[in-house]
Parts: sequence; C-alpha cells; structure tokens
Amino acid sequence: MTSSATCVTSIRKLNISNEIMESKFVFGLGLFFIIVSFVAGGKWASRERTAQPETNNVRTERGEADFVRAAIHSNVAEIKFAELALAKSADPALRKIATKLKADHKETLERLLQIAEHKNISLPDVGKISIDDRASRLPRAGVAFDKSWCAEMIGKHEMNFQVLELVWEKTEDEEVREIVSAALPHLINHLESLVDYQEQFGRRHEEVVAIADLP
Repeated sequence: MTSSATCVTSIRKLNISNEIMESKFVFGLGLFFIIVSFVAGGKWASRERTAQPETNNVRTERGEADFVRAAIHSNVAEIKFAELALAKSADPALRKIATKLKADHKETLERLLQIAEHKNISLPDVGKISIDDRASRLPRAGVAFDKSWCAEMIGKHEMNFQVLELVWEKTEDEEVREIVSAALPHLINHLESLVDYQEQFGRRHEEVVAIADLP
C-alpha cells in the first residue's frame, strides 16, 4: 500500500496550473464541505438533529456516512466523465487514460456500495447522478475537448486526493480507512498520467505552431 506520507510527497511534485486549480475548486467544493463536516465531527447537523445531546460516536458515524455518500457520488461522476472521453475523444493516449480511470473508479464504487450496505447507510438513486451541467461546458470534440477534459480530471483528482488524505488522518473507522488507503494510490497514478498527458499535449501544440511559422 502507498502510505499517506508518500502520496503527499508525490502530489506536491505535480505542477497544477491556474486553469486546473479553478476547475478543482468548482468540481470538488461540495465534496470538500462534506468532508469538513466529517472532520468537525458532524457539527453541521440541522437544528432538529442537534436539539438533543449527541455522543461523539454518533456525530462521527454521521460524518463517515456523509463521506461514503459523497465518495459514491464522486466516483459515479468520474466513471461518467471517463465514458464521455471514450465517446468523444479520438486520441489513443487519452482513451487509454479514460479506460483506466473507468475501471479503477468502478472498483472503488463497488467497495463503497458494499460499505454503505454493511453500515445501512441510506443512499440517493445512483442512476440519477448527472454530470450534464459540467460536461456541457466542455468543447464538443477534437483537441479542444481533450485539453479541457484533462484539466477537469486533474482538478477533480487533485481535490479528491486532499479530501481522502484528510479523512485518512481523522477517521477511526477501519472500513473507511481501508477504502481510502486503496483509493489513494489510484489517485496518484491517475494524476501522474493526466499531468503527463497534459505536458505532452502542450509540447505537441508548440511543435505544430513552430511548423506553421516556418517560411
């Protein structure tokens, strides 16, 4: 297993552009606030739910349930974005990354659903999780789509890494720790592949511009 400290070292070596940071903020904000709730011990409960005193265990269990729900939503969204790339991109390198993302996130999703069932966590209809709003902002196809899709995925994975690393440090639930420890190496691998692709994309673009400028 890749340790949390090793993951932190790896992630800090990645060069994340301003465009990606903006994407990361938009894409991961909802998940981030759910995890902040988790770290705070579930203190963002409604007035009705906090009307009576609660034990730390009850608050922690609620926070972990919120994390599982958010992680399920996130993994379904990433699977759908991978499928979007497979449907729209003609670049073999990008399609290879999307295929890997889809397989890994399906594996993580299956484990999360098992945890939800075991812990009797109520879930929304997974089939209704949509990426339409975010996907509609991407170019329709071609190299413009490839570039924007890659930026979206880097942003989302970078945010998710920060979230998972935070949960790893705070949770005492063994099942949650297990799923986080399994997901972190996948995220590192995905990020490295996406950043490498983005760098290669930039070099290819520079070469095309240089050729076009030849007399």
